[in-house]
Amino acid sequence: MKIESVRNRAEGGFIVNGTMVIPADPANRHFRTVRAWIAAGNIPAVAAPPLPPEPGDREVVIQALENRANISAAERAAARAAIINRRGSRS
Repeated sequence: MKIESVRNRAEGGFIVNGTMVIPADPANRHFRTVRAWIAAGNIPAVAAPPLPPEPGDREVVIQALENRANISAAERAAARAAIINRRGSRS
């Protein structure tokens, strides 16, 4: 494996050359290769913080209920349709 760039992952492990995810597992040969690359004086890029999870249906409904006095009937209908469409796309 030719290493051109390494980025730490916030979850642990590394991303090599922008595409290869290497878990933080000493038994993994690629992990050992990256560790040797670091030991040779190379410095991996800092990890970007993980993205927050998307709200689930429950959170969307709670948020809509909390804000229902501030949204129009059209916005409520659009939110309802979005929830139905998300459920349909999961099957």
